[in-house]
Amino acid sequence: MSTSQSEDSTHQVDKPENTEELDVPEFSLEWKEKIVFASLMCTAFFTSFEAVGVGPPLPIIAQSLHGTSVQASWVGTGYFVGSSAFQPLFASFSHIFGRKIPTLTALLLFLIGTILCSVAHSMPLFLAGRVIQGVGSGGAIAMVDVLITDLIPLRQRAMYFGFVSLAWAFGTTAGPLAGSSLAQKVTWRWVFWILLPFNVISILAVALFLRLRRKERELSEKFGEIDFVGSLLFIASTAAFLLGILFGGVQYPWKSFHTLLPLVLGAVGLVGFAFYEAMVPKHPVIPMELFASTTSAAGYLGIVTTGMTMWAAVYYLPMYYEAVLGYSFVMGAVALLPLTLTVSPAAVVTGGLVTKMGKYRTLLWIGWAITVMGTGLITYLKEGMSPPQWIFITLIPGLGIGMLLSTMQIAVQAAAKEEHAALAAAMVPELRTYGQAIGLAIFSASFSNVVKNHLEQSVVLRDRAAELSNDVFTLVQTIKSQPNGAEKEALIKALWLGTRSVWIIITPILAVIAILSFFARDLNLDRVLLTEHVVPEETRVERKTNKET
Repeated sequence: MSTSQSEDSTHQVDKPENTEELDVPEFSLEWKEKIVFASLMCTAFFTSFEAVGVGPPLPIIAQSLHGTSVQASWVGTGYFVGSSAFQPLFASFSHIFGRKIPTLTALLLFLIGTILCSVAHSMPLFLAGRVIQGVGSGGAIAMVDVLITDLIPLRQRAMYFGFVSLAWAFGTTAGPLAGSSLAQKVTWRWVFWILLPFNVISILAVALFLRLRRKERELSEKFGEIDFVGSLLFIASTAAFLLGILFGGVQYPWKSFHTLLPLVLGAVGLVGFAFYEAMVPKHPVIPMELFASTTSAAGYLGIVTTGMTMWAAVYYLPMYYEAVLGYSFVMGAVALLPLTLTVSPAAVVTGGLVTKMGKYRTLLWIGWAITVMGTGLITYLKEGMSPPQWIFITLIPGLGIGMLLSTMQIAVQAAAKEEHAALAAAMVPELRTYGQAIGLAIFSASFSNVVKNHLEQSVVLRDRAAELSNDVFTLVQTIKSQPNGAEKEALIKALWLGTRSVWIIITPILAVIAILSFFARDLNLDRVLLTEHVVPEETRVERKTNKET
């Protein structure tokens, strides 16, 4: 089947034959649903907070628990891999067991992991808590997207996803600042304790007020729908692939057996998983038809590349601020705000426009144009730039990415069949994570090579070129502690060239995906909210009909 045929057939499924006569009701959440949605925003906040809040106090944590540098690196790795490997499984299982059980399971796992980290007095127990926390985080993030597709009709959905992204942005912004302050002024354990009330509130809200359900079936029938082979293959392949990327250039060289073996096995396993899911199971973990149309393919590729872009911004811009502009660690984090705090408001406004217009493609194109222009402008960041200059430059990609977050999320759901809408939404954070991992591999290799080549040209720094190019944090600290002079200038220029190379790479990649977005279609958004997981009393259509009657 051709791509265009596939998309046409999807569109026909999405849009009922009597669409012209269909009176799509005005939408409003009931009070219980408002509480549930508030808990989803709360979940987005504390999962994003914990994902980034542990980074700044990590040296203090490792010293307190007598951990090695290798164990310290696993604090982030365990969380990241646990989250990525289990995200789609929670969404898939929610189709079998209903939404409430997977949602509560994810939130409880996060709670257990948080408590273990809070009370840990040894590094192994702390790492176990981080892995459990990561699995819970991945499940919670997936279920947030799934529940939004159940609670909110497609046309209004973009704005509500924007609200969730506001909570996410607040968490990612507050996490590093609060984590650093708590660890230095109180104790690092409060980085975890402080989130427990939010976690408990979300659990209670879901347990008491979530009333989505599906038809009752025998337990044996439910277990019969589980794709055990696909689930295990996905977990193992994702874990291996991500571990290979995270090992590269950190614990082992990129050419090392320890890096290449899991990377190759993971990549082969993921390809095998895709073929298996397309051909064998009746109820696949990830239906491959999600990616069959040009609209969904362009959307998901865009999600991967925006994940790469956001990771590049969060990781490399602070280096520029600290090492090139001479800012402190805290000011380096604050300097990210023009970009990070622009994303979510742009997503909310764009979501509102999608709801009002009933279309998304023009906004998608505008978002791509602004994003490509913004990342291109970042390549012009240099030494001696004034705050108004770098603030203006970094505002632009934030605005573009915010527009893309809303429009791509809606595009992939509009391209999916109604029964796959929740899975289509849940794939967004998963593929964004893959984008971050792929970006980590590409950008760190480019950064290291550029820095090494420049330092090797310096007679004084030639002997340390390999060491400094492979350890970014050592390079930044060396620059900050170095007295003014030719050696410091060489180090600053090397780091500037390295960070600039990242944006030189990402800009043409984004431009290619922007061109592909012209093949996306404006699919129908005016669908009545009909899912297997309905409000028990009545559907929204029935509620409106009853009121009118």
